[in-house]
Amino acid sequence: MSLRVEDQASRQLKAPVASASSDDKDDLSAKLTSRERWNILLLVLAFSCVVASLTMIVGAGNLVILSIGGSESVAPFALACFFLGMSFGGLVVYKLNRYGRKVGLWFGAIMGCCGAGVACLGLHLESEILVLVSKVILGLGTGIGMGLRFAAAEAVSSPFASRAITLTLCGGCLAAFVGPEIAAVTRLGQGKWTYVGLYVVSFCFNVVEAVLVSFVRFNSPPPATIDERRDSEHELEMQASTLTKDSSTNFGG
Repeated sequence: MSLRVEDQASRQLKAPVASASSDDKDDLSAKLTSRERWNILLLVLAFSCVVASLTMIVGAGNLVILSIGGSESVAPFALACFFLGMSFGGLVVYKLNRYGRKVGLWFGAIMGCCGAGVACLGLHLESEILVLVSKVILGLGTGIGMGLRFAAAEAVSSPFASRAITLTLCGGCLAAFVGPEIAAVTRLGQGKWTYVGLYVVSFCFNVVEAVLVSFVRFNSPPPATIDERRDSEHELEMQASTLTKDSSTNFGG
């Protein structure tokens, strides 16, 4: 009797393990749909545009300031302003995603186009301030565009989310080698017009990115998830207000 009881217990323990392994096999054996494949391809190309533009701008660096006769002490601030804008982009994209993933990415592409336009104007006027401002705007657009690698997880079913992110990053790695080559080809002699071609190409990359993102179909989150986020944000706001009142009362006491 004891042996039979042990056999039954062991079978009951093995049953959940077998079902879990079968579920894993089903997930692995599942295939991407044609729509998901197109989504990944579009995101790989879009992210490649972002990375190519990034490598071009970073590669030029402080040389842009020097090309318009700027001071060597101001030139290093060009990259600093660009990365400052990128840090802001990570904060802005979190707010914009409330209105949809495409809205945030489109906004980033628009900022990239505006930054390239301001940079061309700064080079034409030989204005160091305009060039630095353009770097901040370009960094903002680039920081938002870097979110494409995470957006890939929302363009496929959950079993393929990590694979989609990996493929998108691989496209960006390949584009990192293309950016500096394009920057070298677009140089126009010497003087203030040396790097105008670079920003024109960056403008085109942002336009192509926006067009590619337009054709991607992202998976919309379920309504329950949106409600939970709103509830959690409301709770955080209430906690913050409570802490503020308590601290002011204690300080007043």
